[in-house]
Amino acid sequence: MDAIVGVSIIYLGAYSGFAIGFLDPMTTGFGQQIAQLPLFSGIGFRLIIYVTVVSATISYIIWYANRVKNDPNKSIIRENRFPKYDEGSIDEVDGTLTTVHKIVLTILVLGIGTYVYGVFQLDWSINEMAGVFIAIAMLTAIVSKMGANHMVEEFMHGAKGVLYGALIIGMARSIVVVLENGYVLDTIVNGMAIIMEPFSSVLGAIAMFIGNGLFNLIVSSGSGQAAIVMPIMTPLADLMDVPRQVAVQAYSMGDGFTNIITPLSGVLMANLAIAGIPWTKWIKFAIPLVIIWYIIGIIFLSIGVMINWGPM
Repeated sequence: MDAIVGVSIIYLGAYSGFAIGFLDPMTTGFGQQIAQLPLFSGIGFRLIIYVTVVSATISYIIWYANRVKNDPNKSIIRENRFPKYDEGSIDEVDGTLTTVHKIVLTILVLGIGTYVYGVFQLDWSINEMAGVFIAIAMLTAIVSKMGANHMVEEFMHGAKGVLYGALIIGMARSIVVVLENGYVLDTIVNGMAIIMEPFSSVLGAIAMFIGNGLFNLIVSSGSGQAAIVMPIMTPLADLMDVPRQVAVQAYSMGDGFTNIITPLSGVLMANLAIAGIPWTKWIKFAIPLVIIWYIIGIIFLSIGVMINWGPM
C-alpha cells in the first residue's frame, strides 16, 4: 500500500469519531453547556450519525488501499510510497500482551465506564473526568511498577502535548470576553440573522454547518471554537426555528470535518511530518472524503430539523 493508508487508519479513525463527539466533553459537551442543553442529550441520533460517518470513512480507506495494492502507480505518492521508510529502523518490541497490559487496559475501560455512568447518573462534568483520568494514571503506575518519579516524567511529557491546545483555548476565550463585554455579540448575531433571514430552517442549519467549517480552517481548536461560535449560533438557531441540538451538531461536524485538511491543525501536520507525506499530496486524498462527510452531514442536519430534534 502506501504511507497515506497508514496515516488514514489512525488519523481518520480518530477524527471521524471526534467530528460527531457523542461523548466528547470538550466539543459536544461544551457546546451543549453553552446552548443550555442537558449534557450528552440527543445521543441516540448522534450514534446513528457516528455509525454512518465511520462506515463511510472505513469504506473510503479500504477503496483507496485496494486501489494502491492492485496498482502501486495509482498511489497519490507513487514517486515514493513510504518517504520515511529508510530513515531508521524501528526498535524491536515484544508484542506479547502480558498480564500487566491486560490489567492496565481493564483499569482504563473501568475508568471510562465509571465516568460515563457519572455523567448520566450523577451529573458529572469535566472536573470529575479529570479526577477519573488522574486515578487511572496512578493505578497504571502502581500496576506497572513505574515509580513516582517516572510517572511524573510521563505526566509532564503528556502535558507538553496539550499545552498548545490549552493556550489556544485561553486565547479563544479572551476573544469571547471582549465580544461580550463590548456588547458586540448581539450585533454579530443580528447581522447574521439578517443575512440568513430568507433561509428556511433546513437551509439555515446547513448554512451554519458550512460557515463553521470555513471558520474552522482558521481556528482549529474544538473547545476554543465552541466558546466563540456557540454563543452566536444558539440565539441564531432560535431565530430560525432550528433546534439547538442541530446547532450543536452543525458546530461539531463543521469543526471536525475540516480538521483533516486545514494546514493550521498541529495534529494533522504532525501526523504528515512523521509519515513524510506532503500536505499537498494529502489534500488530494482527503478532499473527496470531506465532500462525502459534508453530504452525510447535510442529510442528517436536515433530518434533525424536520424531526425537531430535542430537547430544545
